[in-house]
Amino acid sequence: MRHRFRTSHPSKRSRSIFSFPSVIGYLATVLFFYIADGILAYGLPVVTQELGVSLMTVGIILGMSSLTGLLSDLIFPDLFPTKSFRFYVRMGTIFGLVTAFSLFGIPHSLTILAIASLLWGVYFESSNFAHYNFISRVVEEKHRAATWGWLEVVKAIAYTAAPLLAIFLLKFHTRVPFVVVFGFFLLSFTVFELSKKWMQNTTKEKATEHKHTLKQELYVWRVLMRKVWHIYGFYLAIVLLDVSFWSVGILLSTELSKDASFGNLLLPAYIVPSLFVPMLIAKTAKRRWSKTKTAFISAGIGSGVLCLGFLFAGGWQLLLTTFIGSIFVSLALPEMNATFEELVEKLGLFGGDLIGLQRSANNLSWIIGPVCATAIATFIGTQNAMAVFASLLLAASIGATLVVPRFIRISQRSVL
Repeated sequence: MRHRFRTSHPSKRSRSIFSFPSVIGYLATVLFFYIADGILAYGLPVVTQELGVSLMTVGIILGMSSLTGLLSDLIFPDLFPTKSFRFYVRMGTIFGLVTAFSLFGIPHSLTILAIASLLWGVYFESSNFAHYNFISRVVEEKHRAATWGWLEVVKAIAYTAAPLLAIFLLKFHTRVPFVVVFGFFLLSFTVFELSKKWMQNTTKEKATEHKHTLKQELYVWRVLMRKVWHIYGFYLAIVLLDVSFWSVGILLSTELSKDASFGNLLLPAYIVPSLFVPMLIAKTAKRRWSKTKTAFISAGIGSGVLCLGFLFAGGWQLLLTTFIGSIFVSLALPEMNATFEELVEKLGLFGGDLIGLQRSANNLSWIIGPVCATAIATFIGTQNAMAVFASLLLAASIGATLVVPRFIRISQRSVL
């Protein structure tokens, strides 16, 4: 009966992040925000292609979003060094609303679509800055990893639902999806405003300890690249595959839907595994290999399955191979993020520079990816173009397995 008299210490108990209204409110905000973004991402290449332009022009329009995204990554820290997540959420909402309005309130032309794509890059990067700011200021350190994990789950849910919703809305009119996007941005901001009273800072403001010019930043990136070029290239290949799905993959989906209604499920078949696979593995799997080796092997298997599917399968077989291949590919990204996180810790003050270098892979992929994917699709077709990007990841996986050491030797001293 001793348990009846045990002294409890509530303050020391491990609390779920869902016991914090601030986190729940922010995740709800993010859910509606990314549903809006997913619908826009699906609809933009479709309405661009309806103008009768070439596939490569579609890719150029999509790639323009990352030009402003990359520019935002470079100038936001200097322009808004003390702004909080509230500022970035509001700025992201404003740019999101303007983007949506430009796509339903103004007649479509290449100029308007290009402007919309440029605005898209700004609001998307604003959301990323908001995430980092919110988690670092509002969430206690011991809950930050879990919050990041649930943030990815919420994004995956949004990006699974958004294409299905976009497909349904496009049946009415090409402008209807963007009206709904406008509504979801408003809903997201409303949820944020209603829940922001719980979002109080838990950490004190810290003075910036590590400032340098753009020239110095590029120098640090060059030094870091010598150490991590192999995993950077592998990570770039993963993101390029993702870009191909969100550019040429959408066009392939519309082509498949003309022969069978389930052709519209190509993108959901790719996204759904990211909802459950990382969490399932984290809870049940015993680690036999290092994080990097796990990423390389799983990505190699997944990209191999995808490559075979895009080359030889069709109809429901293509959906099945896409789903199976994506299960393995979805294992690789969390492992790579964990690898980069460990390296960030080793780098100390220069950890932020490695984060910037990793983020540059995302922006670089979205600048060159849509253009390359649509250019390739122009010559060999959309499905074969997808096979090319799957093959690229397969080659990167094999190469990384051969050249990446078990332990990457990197430290703050190695950068100085």
